[in-house]
Amino acid sequence: MKVLFAASECAPFVKVGGLGDVIGSLPSALIKEGIDARAVIPFYRVVSPLDFNLVPVMEFEVGFRNKRYPVTAYLSYHPDNYDFKVYLLKNEAFLDEGGETAFANTQEEIRTYAFFSQAVVSFVAKLAHWSLITKKDESWVPQIIHCHDWHTGIIPQLIKVGYGLDPQLSKVKTVFTIHNLSYQGISHPQIADALNRALKDAPLVRWDLQDHNVDLLLQGIIGSDIVSTVSPSYAQEIKTEKFGEGLQEVLKSCEGKIRGILNGIDYRSWDPKTDKNLKVNYSFSKETGVTQELLDARAENKRALQEQLNLETDEASFLIGFIGRLDGAQKGLDLMEGLIYKLPQMSLPIQLVILGTGDKLWEERLSRVGREQPNVSVNIKFDSALARLIFGGSDSITMPSSFEPCGLPQMIGMRYGALPIVHAVGGLKDSVNDGVDGFKFNKYSVDDFVEAIKRSYYTYRDKPKWQRMMYSAMSRDFSWNRSAKEYVNLYREVMEKSN
Repeated sequence: MKVLFAASECAPFVKVGGLGDVIGSLPSALIKEGIDARAVIPFYRVVSPLDFNLVPVMEFEVGFRNKRYPVTAYLSYHPDNYDFKVYLLKNEAFLDEGGETAFANTQEEIRTYAFFSQAVVSFVAKLAHWSLITKKDESWVPQIIHCHDWHTGIIPQLIKVGYGLDPQLSKVKTVFTIHNLSYQGISHPQIADALNRALKDAPLVRWDLQDHNVDLLLQGIIGSDIVSTVSPSYAQEIKTEKFGEGLQEVLKSCEGKIRGILNGIDYRSWDPKTDKNLKVNYSFSKETGVTQELLDARAENKRALQEQLNLETDEASFLIGFIGRLDGAQKGLDLMEGLIYKLPQMSLPIQLVILGTGDKLWEERLSRVGREQPNVSVNIKFDSALARLIFGGSDSITMPSSFEPCGLPQMIGMRYGALPIVHAVGGLKDSVNDGVDGFKFNKYSVDDFVEAIKRSYYTYRDKPKWQRMMYSAMSRDFSWNRSAKEYVNLYREVMEKSN
């Protein structure tokens, strides 16, 4: 089975957020399962051709705004897996900018990814026609285009519009994965004309245009053959008013084709045995368990983290790490702020480390309250080395998110032996077992969050119990191999529906 991942980023070529990690890892796991998986992303200006040995393989034109624009498709190989091929589409007019900072959902970005989506469909059509006259590797044609988030949400509709124009496209099926429903790519109605004059006459696009805009994520949901989300709980939550971001009725009407598959993490990248950013490496196996050597190594990493961040070097302190985008609407920053204010009243030896960037208001608020507390270190920056030391040296990782489609830090934390403290929503609910390999709180409030922190601290004081929980956490399998098997079943379901 041949599957083409269409996305805005793919690590290490381009990484802006967690989506880049998914696209950079999941196809490799699928290849092990016998799927011929490849990816296509924009060739942003920030991508270095020399770093990735990019080779031009195809030139074609893309229609947009009643003009024809040249696009060159480059082929490369993922540096961690040479069986994983990645295409990058280059056009200086529309695809040059991007790939450096978090996506802002601006109209300029929407034009970029509308053009990219059109380019992907044109690329697949070119591949299909090439396959009729050549048997070369470049003639590879996907049976499924797996689209990710609003950036590629219009592709399923473009495929459908292409039925009459290009019969080769009628053979291609589409899967659409929602990584975060809150980012929808709502565009001006003119985007439909810019892409394809026939697009605005497609029934589902015409219905969407009734409110004088085109919601690209909505188009992905209603236009694709099947929809997936990045955790089972999130697949259920988005059908409610609380989490549905205004699309809950549409999602309920489509619930028969919605599936939830929990994301994974790259175990080769996230490995405390080989992580060069740890002061002392350590390993874990179910056979040897939580050894004294492992505990000593984590204690050394904790001390190194405390020293680096000018915290008191006290092994008895309970050190909690928060790593993430500073998004006040999602990441529970109001709870984090409330916790910081309550720390003096708690009179417990708790240290808190925050690492991230994002909303400027929240950067300032957290920095200000952090300066007032000697046992709090707020680090407003992107620092992958520090992030890894936090995973290897913290006792716990917290994610008090108001909603969380999947979440990766809780999984990485468990891989490194840092027990998660999470709000029981979405992927956090699915991945953490309360009192077994982490701690959950159900009500989104400062008081409930603080109680979960206290509960985790007193468990930490009970060393035998804490080590049993560490064993459970580090025994969990969050590798992409597990997720890949579920995606294989999903792809088979799509193909069976079409036959």
